[in-house]
Amino acid sequence: MRFTKMHGCGNDYIYIDCLENKIDHPGELAVELSDRHFGVGSDGLVLVLPSSVTDFKMRIFNPDGSEAECCGSALRCFAKYVYDNNLLSLSKTDKTQNNKVGIETLAGIRNVKINFDRYHREKIDSITVNMGSPSFDFVRMNKDIEKMIDYEVSIGENLYRLTYVSVGNPHVVIFTKDLKQNLAKVNVKKIGQEIENYSELFPNKVNVEFVEIIDKNHINMRVWERGAGETLSCGTGTCAVVAASVINSLCDRKVTVKSPGGELNIDYKMDDNSLYMTGQAVKVFDGNI
Repeated sequence: MRFTKMHGCGNDYIYIDCLENKIDHPGELAVELSDRHFGVGSDGLVLVLPSSVTDFKMRIFNPDGSEAECCGSALRCFAKYVYDNNLLSLSKTDKTQNNKVGIETLAGIRNVKINFDRYHREKIDSITVNMGSPSFDFVRMNKDIEKMIDYEVSIGENLYRLTYVSVGNPHVVIFTKDLKQNLAKVNVKKIGQEIENYSELFPNKVNVEFVEIIDKNHINMRVWERGAGETLSCGTGTCAVVAASVINSLCDRKVTVKSPGGELNIDYKMDDNSLYMTGQAVKVFDGNI
């Protein structure tokens, strides 16, 4: 079975073409391949599938075998994968627009634009994804919480101020000013695990972002991904961070967000209330298993 390993700002995934082939147990395969010592090593497995509603369908499985609703880094790399492998000719959209692709996910359809180098028209410069509108609605049975914005929560022996936002998948954002710690010194693993697995509020677990506001247009972040652990970057997490920062009046709508793996540019547009994410997508290598 042929695969391609790709990354977006260090958030790396294994891609397998399933347009004609079928994988019976993708969760189990994700566990096996994602292992960084005994497998290929990745933050998850992505299947490239046909879609009945748009150009392609993406399914993504975490290193623990669970299936994720969406992933911004994986979407950017997905677009590069179908372009590099000449699969856009199979798309259902206007064949003259070979820089646009619709991708079906569990979180809905995401529209992606491939941006080419101005001097080399066949070289990809970056990928822009319309990640849709964020939702701040917090729905949890037996909990009288409609929204969780700068909301104080007691977990174990600790108090955290959390902002909950969904970008197709669930996130909580913590600002370092409330932790009274430098971002580099935050114990992401300890706090991330504690919040991710706090089933009283998050029965399906949750992604956790740690945010340092530099100024109105620049943010630094680290992320603890549900089912994966700390990763170098997270596309949906970056979008959630900007949405949470805007609603807490901490930044403007056009922001550069830096994670350990690189930078993403987020434009949280007022006219359609959508988050537009622009960043890199890089092929690492091809292989066979």
